[in-house]
Amino acid sequence: MKKQKKRRGNSRYYFFLFIIIGTLLLSFLGIKEILGKMDFFKIESIAIKGNINLNEIFLRELSSEFIGMNLFSIKKKKIEKKYENIVRIKNIKVKLRIPNQLLIQFEERIASYYLKTKEGDFIPIDNEGYILDNEGFYVSEDVPLIDINFQSKNLEIGEKLENEFVSKVFSLHQQIQEINPELSKNISEYYLSDNEIYFVEMNSGCRIVLGDENLKDKIIRLKFLNDNQGFQNIAVLDLRFKNQIISRQR
Repeated sequence: MKKQKKRRGNSRYYFFLFIIIGTLLLSFLGIKEILGKMDFFKIESIAIKGNINLNEIFLRELSSEFIGMNLFSIKKKKIEKKYENIVRIKNIKVKLRIPNQLLIQFEERIASYYLKTKEGDFIPIDNEGYILDNEGFYVSEDVPLIDINFQSKNLEIGEKLENEFVSKVFSLHQQIQEINPELSKNISEYYLSDNEIYFVEMNSGCRIVLGDENLKDKIIRLKFLNDNQGFQNIAVLDLRFKNQIISRQR
């Protein structure tokens, strides 16, 4: 008998909790509906934040139809849909700034490399492997080339490129950035030769190959060499072999 009373007590608790939550929800919806009809909350301006390369005026114009609409009557999904076909937009957040401003915050996809195709086209790609539009070069995207054996027509804008060589370049460049950030800024190109990844130091034109093993130690040695004598008189620098640096002079 005691157990049955406990169950009835729990049932009453959940019933009253349901009533309270339902009442609060209905109250909120009612208040939102009232606010959604007030002229005081009509949108007067649209603020754009987070864009780096994308034109602010262009982004604002895409949502200009919402000017004059009530802030609380707009569905955020409808605003986000306006930007869904822009490849360089990675994420978007829509916020309401009471009483009358709409804030749209963007996270852009930025080129980390340019893919150099068979035709000699430069096609930007971000650090996740997504192919970006190449309608114009952006000043902030002074990034290395990756020379690939692809035709331009086979690279779909907005698609993620799955390629073993490109993935290895991403990994190698990230390690160089972590250990020797100054060198990473001076790499102009990555290319494949005899199944080995080479990169070019742009100030000297020196071509460097590290191999696949003990990359961390080799990058540290490379930094020591660069700090002490540089690469100016070296055409090719080969660090593939253990505890050896083979160089070919100009």
